[in-house]
Amino acid sequence: MFSSGRGRLLCLTLLLLTGCQSAQKMPAFTASGYLADRGVVRIWRKNTPPDITIRTLYSPFDRTVTEQSDYHWQNGQLLMIKRHLSGTSPDDVTLRFDNQGNVSFMQRQLARQRESVSQDDIELYRFDARRLLQISDGLQAGRVTLIQGTWEGNNRVTTCHHQTISAGLDAYSVQMISREQRQSAGAPIYIAWLRAPEGVQLLKATTENLCLQAPASSDL
Repeated sequence: MFSSGRGRLLCLTLLLLTGCQSAQKMPAFTASGYLADRGVVRIWRKNTPPDITIRTLYSPFDRTVTEQSDYHWQNGQLLMIKRHLSGTSPDDVTLRFDNQGNVSFMQRQLARQRESVSQDDIELYRFDARRLLQISDGLQAGRVTLIQGTWEGNNRVTTCHHQTISAGLDAYSVQMISREQRQSAGAPIYIAWLRAPEGVQLLKATTENLCLQAPASSDL
């Protein structure tokens, strides 16, 4: 929960649901995210009008699997979806659409075979893309920023851009990080957290190098 309280968190939630647009010009490259029901979603977005490209990384709480999805829009038209599910049962889906919204290419690569993508699944992927774009619009309008880096203790973090800053996390979040640190056998702890006018929110504390997972603008 954002540390400034439930009322402001509710305002942010309403902002996400409405997907309202900021009156200001969108920044060229942003990182954001949110806590989902069963995991953490991190979002990187590149705005190069008339194009929008988004990458998401979804990490479930109860599994080591990570789901990476890439989306591309041009003039508001969805042109591409790529989804990669890692783990013991990898699953790769690629969908491309023409300017009329028709599927021009589809492929699903499983561990041992390729399959076509069903029409029901295509519509589900389209729905997820629309919902994600609305959430991303809301996060940008609300100035919700993702920051990642190495935990140094005393609420200090060395970010992936090699700057040491104060995370400003609350006592409960620091306790969660300390618990992860005790279980890490001396390995560095990386954290991801959100910063917004409403406050800060811890997303993830892990021994995984989160900096290696973050794309640069040129990757999108």
